[in-house]
Amino acid sequence: MGLLDVSVEQAENYLRSMRVVVLDFYAEWCIPCKAVEEVLDQVSKAFRSSTDVAFLRIDVDRDKRAVERFEVYGLPTVIVFQKGLEVRRFTGVPRNLAIELAKLIKSLS
Repeated sequence: MGLLDVSVEQAENYLRSMRVVVLDFYAEWCIPCKAVEEVLDQVSKAFRSSTDVAFLRIDVDRDKRAVERFEVYGLPTVIVFQKGLEVRRFTGVPRNLAIELAKLIKSLS
C-alpha cells in the first residue's frame, strides 16, 4: 500500500477498519519529518503484502484538526494503533526507528 496522505476523517476510517495503523504527523517545512518519511517508506515496503497494516500521514498545516484530535505536540510524531487504540508514540527521529517500528508492527499484526 505504501505511505498514504489522508485527512482526519480518512484516518478515522482506517483506524476502524485496519488491525494496525501507523499514523505520521508532519509538515512540509519540517526537516526531521522528511527523515521519518524515508524510514516509514522503507518499513511500509516490508509490510506491503500485509492487508491488515496501513501506513498513513497527515499534514498538520493542511488539516489542523489532527493536532487536537490526536494530541500532537511536536513534529514529527508517529503513532501506532492496534484495533483503533494507541499502542506506541514516537516523537522526533529516534535512532532505531525503523527497527523498533518493524518489530512492533510484526508483534501486533
